[in-house]
Amino acid sequence: MDAGVIGVLSVLLACTRRAVGIVRRLEVIPANLADTRPQFSLLTLLLVLSIASLVMGPVRSSRMADGPDFAVFWLHYVLFAVVFGINIVATVWSTLGFGSVLLRLIVVVAVSAILGISLGVSIRMDTLGWRLVAYSSVLTLCPTAIIATTLLFLRPSGFRLTRLACDAGAVE
Repeated sequence: MDAGVIGVLSVLLACTRRAVGIVRRLEVIPANLADTRPQFSLLTLLLVLSIASLVMGPVRSSRMADGPDFAVFWLHYVLFAVVFGINIVATVWSTLGFGSVLLRLIVVVAVSAILGISLGVSIRMDTLGWRLVAYSSVLTLCPTAIIATTLLFLRPSGFRLTRLACDAGAVE
């Protein structure tokens, strides 16, 4: 099981490398990239809705299933892999991206808490009490906090998330 989760997360990170970028150490951080404002497009909206459907589909399917069986187990497995993969990619984007980090970290913490609640709902913790659903967000907030803290210590060293075409000033 653990090897499967690591494999799924590795494939997810390898696939997102092209879209999100690569972590590199830059000697000089370009001033024109440091103060850019976020821009949203229809592609961004499509990406957010696709991620939401990737999470909510297994949540709803596992809730509608009638008992513990093999399909429900795999739905939970896929949901856990998708949730933790989204958390890893979002945390790297928020901490090592150009510009201000605080707003992006707030967004990532909120998304992480919502993804944790979706895990709790898919396991039917809401039938046992609202506190268990609220505490289920700890499942995703703890790894997010650990990854964000680690990457924030790398940020002053010049590590940034850059596009693959941005080779100027990179140390290989």
